[in-house]
Amino acid sequence: MGVKRIWLDLEFTGIAIHDHEIREMAFLIGTAERYLKIGHMGENCLSKLFPGQITARKAMRAFLKALPKKLGEGGTCETGLLQWAGYNIKYDLKWIKAKMFPSYDPIWGWFDPTPLDVLTLVRGLKKSGKLNIKDCRLVTVAAYFGIPHTPHSALSDIRATRFVWRRIKDM
Repeated sequence: MGVKRIWLDLEFTGIAIHDHEIREMAFLIGTAERYLKIGHMGENCLSKLFPGQITARKAMRAFLKALPKKLGEGGTCETGLLQWAGYNIKYDLKWIKAKMFPSYDPIWGWFDPTPLDVLTLVRGLKKSGKLNIKDCRLVTVAAYFGIPHTPHSALSDIRATRFVWRRIKDM
């Protein structure tokens, strides 16, 4: 069936992790063959979840524990078959670690330690001359491939990222 991915994108109230909050979160779950769930939480939902942060942590943990069943594994996430994916995903994961799950939380053992970072792939293709773009911002890359995209909308970013990945994965 292939690698099971959680495509994730977050939008923030600012860039300082400890001074700002997550204002929007979107995710797409599945494999290359099928996508099973699209989720989106905007400012209203997140403002209710994050004041105590424990609620958000419990909700995210319940969501992650339910993944194997939704993806057809029937077991636990401890198989390590899950992979984070996104555009500059390492930055978003820093926020998840700071706001929900610290680095030592056992939940991180459920994931491949190397996320699929589409930005890293785009930078490599640009550097090698295979991608002729002025910069590596998602809005620029999406426009280059003719992919509809509304910048700084978590759901639009995640969809554009997935389509960019489909276009570049075999370049």
